[in-house]
Amino acid sequence: MGDFQVSSLEGFDRVSKIPEKHDQSRLPNIGPTSASFNIMQTQGLDCFKKKRLIRGQSNSPIVYGIIAILLLSGGFHLACVFLTGAEWEGPVSLRKPALFGISAGLTLWSLSTIADHLKMVRGMRVVRDVVAMSLLLEVALITLQFHRGVASHFNHHTLLDTCIESAMHVLILIATACICWFTWQTDKLTGLDKPMVEAIQAGLWFLVVSCLIGVIITLIGIVQLEDGRSPHLLGRAGVLKYPHGVTIHALQTLPALVWLMSLFRVPSAVPLIRFSIAGHVLLLAHALRQTLQGRSRFDVDITSGTLLLLATFLIALPVIAIAVSTAWHCLTRFCFGRPQ
Repeated sequence: MGDFQVSSLEGFDRVSKIPEKHDQSRLPNIGPTSASFNIMQTQGLDCFKKKRLIRGQSNSPIVYGIIAILLLSGGFHLACVFLTGAEWEGPVSLRKPALFGISAGLTLWSLSTIADHLKMVRGMRVVRDVVAMSLLLEVALITLQFHRGVASHFNHHTLLDTCIESAMHVLILIATACICWFTWQTDKLTGLDKPMVEAIQAGLWFLVVSCLIGVIITLIGIVQLEDGRSPHLLGRAGVLKYPHGVTIHALQTLPALVWLMSLFRVPSAVPLIRFSIAGHVLLLAHALRQTLQGRSRFDVDITSGTLLLLATFLIALPVIAIAVSTAWHCLTRFCFGRPQ
């Protein structure tokens, strides 16, 4: 029996028979064949796999679980400070588990977010997981020492204390190496505008510098402790940890400024974020000068004071631009009924 063809002239009411020997090549192509469908399906799966590889598979629930643990631990100990009125300073205080927990959680959160925008695939997941475990174990050891009632840093009183501090040093070095790897890969960032890319790149470099300063001040502290001096001060009153911590969270502040400028539609975001980056550099220079001169944080002379004021102004320049832009839009809306 021959095939049948539907006639479209009368609303599909008539069916005409096609002879057996009709030229089938003249029939219209009504859709993909099973072979072409299989090819399309295979190509789609390949594209999906490549996309997952390119994205680095960074949305790991384990990593975000570690982030939650770090932030909750730091927040809990910070709340204990306000609820109990405990001392903030000192080698054995709530400050260390609080600050290290929150700081490590924010840093890991930023690194995991950056991994979402990196083209580099092979090794990304491993490096991200390694830095997550390193930060988690470091904070766990610091918290353990606090609850044991002993200092977490520069504590060699017992074999256990020495082993814990040595393990912390190894974990810090591992985390620093992973952060350096992230920084090296930032030229492959995708899906972000130029201001955000520059903010992330600068923030990672500040984080690397802060980690290296942390290693240096640890070595200085060990030497001074062996000489019977304080491992926390340089000279008369220079705080060794001051330059280590002053720009360690530029990886959060700089992208946050870019996000705010984008939210409020501030023009010229690139030069503004570059001014803010320059302000972070000056702030780091101020902290280094204070420490190397043996001065406390607020014991400033004319030069240090000028550096501090200029750094503060440049860092806050995007916020000033946001305030001016918002005020201008409100004024034009009030005067003209529409934004200019």
